Amino acid sequence: LPDLIGDNQDVQQILAFQLMDPLVENINAHQSNEVIPAILALLKGNVKMQKLFVETGHLSKLYRLIENRDENAIDLLILLFQSPDACSFRNLVQESGILNPILKNISNNKNFSRYITLLGYIIKGNAELTSSLSNGIDKLISLVIFSKDQQEQKSGLFFIDCNNL
Repeated sequence: LPDLIGDNQDVQQILAFQLMDPLVENINAHQSNEVIPAILALLKGNVKMQKLFVETGHLSKLYRLIENRDENAIDLLILLFQSPDACSFRNLVQESGILNPILKNISNNKNFSRYITLLGYIIKGNAELTSSLSNGIDKLISLVIFSKDQQEQKSGLFFIDCNNL
């Protein structure tokens, strides 16, 4: 699918409307390395479809993949929350439940930089999400301060910056 779409936004739009729901329904039935790249191809650069993906409740379908540290799912979430329109759907994050496995993976993962970057994108500019994390912020900052890994430190600084917006 990514090769079929290429950079053609018209093809992307047509296929997105036809294939998004069936693909999402198969996220947990098949290997995510087959389904998520197709979803990424349909959403990349398509802010309207990114918003629709979140607003139709598809974030919750990623819960198990995030819990299992699926890199494709993390790529998808980063794409969604880097979107210029992400501020319009950040309010739907808590009901999706995806914060729990993200936070768990930060706490239980030695290579947590992608998860903390993702968390920064998710909370960026949203006071409600930021305050919901207030109990765990000290722990996250401690992880960053004591990390010897430059990427983890960079991700931590990005998260702190997003937390202060």
